[in-house]
Amino acid sequence: MVITSRNPGWHELATPVEVDVFDGGESIALLRRRAPQLTDDQAGWVAEELGDLSLALAQAGAHLADTTTGVRDYLALLTERTTESIRGRKGSGQLGTSARVRSRWARTVSRAACGPIA
Repeated sequence: MVITSRNPGWHELATPVEVDVFDGGESIALLRRRAPQLTDDQAGWVAEELGDLSLALAQAGAHLADTTTGVRDYLALLTERTTESIRGRKGSGQLGTSARVRSRWARTVSRAACGPIA
């Protein structure tokens, strides 16, 4: 089992393995492997917006491969959801990358709840 978390409390239950963010080339390669219709530039835009976080990139690649959402629409939705997430957590001190990941996760859960996405 793999648990992804930034919470250091997991060390009591499992052996933590730190995983750094991808570099730009790794991010583009992962996105293009998951969503081959993307150009290098498009994959780079998505990677930059997601902070080169591997889990977020894998989810984004799956979404872009399995739906008719274009990259520009995906980025617009990501920005919209990130803004909503930041507004909802004002004063929490958890902005930036965490907000992007929360936004991506909320979008994935929201789409899954609506039924088939393809």
